[in-house]
Amino acid sequence: MTHISINLNDASTEQYAAQILLIVRENAETRPAGDYYPGCLESILQFEFSPSALGLDVRGGVLRQSGGAVSSYGGDRPPDWLRQKFGEAVNWLRQRGYLVRDHSQSNDQFVEATSEGRRVEIDTLTMKFLIPRNWTEWHRQYSGLVFHTSTELATKMASGTAFLFGHRRFGTCAHNFQGPLVVYICGQEVEAIDVIKNDISDVASFTIPEPVALPSETLPVSTTLPEPGSEVAAMGFPAVPLRQPTLGIYIGSVEAVPTDYSGASQFIQVSFQTAGGNSGGPVFDQLGRIVGIVSEKTFEQVVDHRVAARAFSQVTPIARLFEIGPV
Repeated sequence: MTHISINLNDASTEQYAAQILLIVRENAETRPAGDYYPGCLESILQFEFSPSALGLDVRGGVLRQSGGAVSSYGGDRPPDWLRQKFGEAVNWLRQRGYLVRDHSQSNDQFVEATSEGRRVEIDTLTMKFLIPRNWTEWHRQYSGLVFHTSTELATKMASGTAFLFGHRRFGTCAHNFQGPLVVYICGQEVEAIDVIKNDISDVASFTIPEPVALPSETLPVSTTLPEPGSEVAAMGFPAVPLRQPTLGIYIGSVEAVPTDYSGASQFIQVSFQTAGGNSGGPVFDQLGRIVGIVSEKTFEQVVDHRVAARAFSQVTPIARLFEIGPV
């Protein structure tokens, strides 16, 4: 029996599609010869998503799921609401070229690459397809996972950014903690607790008190350093004078992956300009994976001080965040 990784009540169509594809891959490797055809969608639905296969509570002809979903059903067949979600996921796969009809066998065939050559990769933690998307889509999809923060200094409030990357765990930069840090969540001001930080690498993580509700989704992560020339973007809440803090997206490319003079610390140098308030924001690639955290600017040395020194925006690799403590 295949392990179902998604929450059947709350999963998105894309997550259902990812689960179906993972089942097909596992079946192709483990099902004995003569067993049901691994790409037959109806067989997958009946065998893998039936109440008995899922271990769901079935009493008196009613299927009961965690979260209160209740559906009548017939025998051990999946309930109508589950069949509908399954069908939506199949259509999602077809529209993106991951599913094609094999007319010789009257079955749907899954492909490991589309006709455009795009490979099928899945982040099994978030159950999302790792496919390039435009920045507008990433901004829309991640807007509920990136948060405005502030801390009170002697003469002003300093703004920053944090993001959800683990179960009730936020990431940001250490220099945002110049005092107690407040996170703004759905109009609430919530103080950060259980703070773990490293001032040298300028990374920090924290959580918030349990009663405050948070999204179940988290941002996917890649600890592989991006290559120079690859496109990246940052999201954050810059401190713009006379304007309310607003989540923005800042698009550019990786210019270099330098180290400091000691050779001990590595950075990601990006082409877009950052400002106060962006600090602690996630930097992600076109696959939507966090690769770093907005940290600081450095400035070139100039001989003629009438010439403005160029600023170099520096990003701390996301791997540094995982070195300071558990997610």
